[in-house]
Amino acid sequence: MFKMLLLFLIIGVGIIIGPSLAGQQGVALFKIAGYRLTMSFTTFVIIDLLLFLIVYWCYWLLREILHAHNIFSRLSQWLFPNQSAKKLEKGQLRLLEGNYPKAEKLFSQAAKTANNKTLIYLFAAQAAIDDNQLITANQLLEQAALTCTDNEKLAFYIVQIRLQIKNNELNVAKQQVETLLAKYPKNAEILRLAYQINFKLENYQAIIDYIPMMHKAHAYEENKLDQYLQASYIARIQQLARDANPRALQQWWQAQSKAVKHNLLCQKQVAFHFTELGQYDEAEEVNRLIAKNKKH
Repeated sequence: MFKMLLLFLIIGVGIIIGPSLAGQQGVALFKIAGYRLTMSFTTFVIIDLLLFLIVYWCYWLLREILHAHNIFSRLSQWLFPNQSAKKLEKGQLRLLEGNYPKAEKLFSQAAKTANNKTLIYLFAAQAAIDDNQLITANQLLEQAALTCTDNEKLAFYIVQIRLQIKNNELNVAKQQVETLLAKYPKNAEILRLAYQINFKLENYQAIIDYIPMMHKAHAYEENKLDQYLQASYIARIQQLARDANPRALQQWWQAQSKAVKHNLLCQKQVAFHFTELGQYDEAEEVNRLIAKNKKH
């Protein structure tokens, strides 16, 4: 808009000065309903520019009125500089107390006059997610997106994924987590989210693949991760036993490492399901491994 205004001014100045210097200002003639109006072309251009300026001023005034809350926010921030910080502190306290509705309300209020609106809107969105107010959380995330900088995008995406998980948008969340892991493979929180998503999707092989990364990132305690890994292997074996391909379990078992093949719980599960599937030779082979393990 400013560029257009500047262009009109330059053209207007050229139209006014040019004819004036040449001594030929030209004539503008208007005839409406029997009325006849004559003026110099220079005068016409000046009036035209003045009308344009008036329209532009009206547009600017209307825009400021529509965005008056920003003015009031800046005024409030100037008059009460500590108000936002106090509400932020109270909101964090309520969040720790588990009072999610109050925390979300305080964060939303603080964001209106805060310097870093994105951060506080993200706090508010997280509080709304914890309170299962998913529509409110989505609205708060939309507000956060308006002011989100590059440094804040990771936090934004993590909160967004948490909302997607709550909304059971698991495939969307899975894609986003995989994208983030490609960039932040050692981020413990992203790995925890990956575990949650794949567990809900019953994608146990993905969990098995993520566990080593989770160990390196210290996403959970070591013994807890070992439990997750063991449970994922058992669930994966049961899953393959129900596969439409009767040889799916056999093919998977053959591809496993020695450590997995010598895991007693895995051996027992595999032997049991081989027997169920009528794959007696394979079951017998695994049973021999079990007997060998017992001797040791």
